[in-house]
Parts: sequence; structure tokens; C-alpha cells
Amino acid sequence: MATSMVRKLATFPDEMWKRVDDYRYRNRIASETEAVRRLVLKGLESDAPQVPAHAGA
Repeated sequence: MATSMVRKLATFPDEMWKRVDDYRYRNRIASETEAVRRLVLKGLESDAPQVPAHAGA
């Protein structure tokens, strides 16, 4: 079964959008939507709580 999707509208400053567009072309991503999705995912993953390697040891 396919994953449910939510559609959102976002506004970006020109310089930020240029960076998104540069990322898209550098990574040969077919659509702007997919480029934004990947960048958001990278940001969320980098913001995830870090568990120390030796926690509880």
C-alpha cells in the first residue's frame, strides 16, 4: 500500500531557493519537490537526538 502524502505550500527567499536548485542539479534529482523532500529529511535526521555510544555501560 502506498504511503499517504500531505501537500504543503512554502515560500523561500531567492538565495535559499538558488541553493535548493543547485543541490537538485548537483545530485541529478528530477524534480524540485524531491529535492526539497530530501533536504528536509537530511535536516530532520541531523536534528534527531543523539544517543551516546556508551550509554549505560
